[in-house]
Amino acid sequence: MMKKLLFLNILFIHLFLKQGIAQHTFENLELALQNIEQVKKLDLRVQKINEFPKEIFQLIHLEELDLSINQIRSIPKEIVQLKKLRILDLSDNDIKEIPKELFLLHQLEELDISMNQILELPEEIGQFRLLKHLDLGMNRLETLPSSFKELTQLEFLNLEETQLSDLETFLGPFTKLNTLHLNYLDLEAVPDCICEYKNLEYISLEGNSISDLPDCFGSLKKLEILHLDMNQFSEIPPEVRSLEILFEFTISENNITIIPAWFSQLKEIGFLFIGDNQIKDISPLCQLEKLETLSIMNNKLDSLPECIHRLEKLDLFNISGNDIPQETLEKLLESIPELYLIAR
Repeated sequence: MMKKLLFLNILFIHLFLKQGIAQHTFENLELALQNIEQVKKLDLRVQKINEFPKEIFQLIHLEELDLSINQIRSIPKEIVQLKKLRILDLSDNDIKEIPKELFLLHQLEELDISMNQILELPEEIGQFRLLKHLDLGMNRLETLPSSFKELTQLEFLNLEETQLSDLETFLGPFTKLNTLHLNYLDLEAVPDCICEYKNLEYISLEGNSISDLPDCFGSLKKLEILHLDMNQFSEIPPEVRSLEILFEFTISENNITIIPAWFSQLKEIGFLFIGDNQIKDISPLCQLEKLETLSIMNNKLDSLPECIHRLEKLDLFNISGNDIPQETLEKLLESIPELYLIAR
């Protein structure tokens, strides 16, 4: 029996490695170096690597490289040798400086250097003519080079938890952008230029000091996800009214007291988080027939409207931190049997 199990284990490992080679994907550098002509993707994340392995530069056909969640401190200039590289993930390391040679990788489409100690980016970043995905979040950046505006192919941009200010200076004509993260930037206002990004589907502005949205914000007709948590809103911004296909909306931890009547017109909303505000009545939500997840925790509710029973698709309802009578909650569960209710 033991011999049979050992044989099966060896066979499984052999087939696993064979499949990896067939798919040009490797998770072991030594094995990759034995198959240089086959390697297109190398995944070395979470391997306690302290220094960028220079042996990687032998992998001349490499297209995807993941060295995230290690302790790498610098990027060798020789990285320019990886001419075919399309995707590079160096997130969650200890990198402080980006060499100019990196920006000579003209085939690069995705670059993630988030969660490092980077202070600045060289002017050469504008040479990334094909770059679609750029993650700079959680670095020590205080400014961006003027050539940053030339990254006109960007579809995803993350600048959260950096030390950037005056975003209007850095943001360019990113008309293809569909995802934008601007969390925890101490913003007091949303840059007007964002209204030019007509293809935006997702924008997150959490943890700032924003109290209103620009008048043009409602022109973002493709927006499906909007996060405004932990800001200074005293009302749900009226510009949201024009976001007709909005599916996920979060505006928790603000100073909102009323859900306006017009909110019932946002028929596509499926996920709504408005917890930690000062709301006393949620009647306008009764007409959101596609609502699946609703959090109104820690508000000022002491009752629920009778019409809440219309929300037949509601499967998760967090009403904790309010003062709703037990009888009301029991009645709600009877009317929506599949509902998962968080009341305490």
